[in-house]
Amino acid sequence: MINKEKIKEMDSHWNEVMDLAVKYGFITYAFGGTAILATHANQLKEYGEEEYRKFQKDRFGRKI
Repeated sequence: MINKEKIKEMDSHWNEVMDLAVKYGFITYAFGGTAILATHANQLKEYGEEEYRKFQKDRFGRKI
């Protein structure tokens, strides 16, 4: 049997996790309680330097 109270307790930390992901620029996509996170090295590899810089600036206000 699934412990729904434990699920509720764990989910109560979602905003904490998302706040940290925003603070450090790891979110590549988020919608409706789902998020895709990526390291900066992987973002740079995937997007290339120009797009990575634009993404970090536009989404997180970071100049890298």
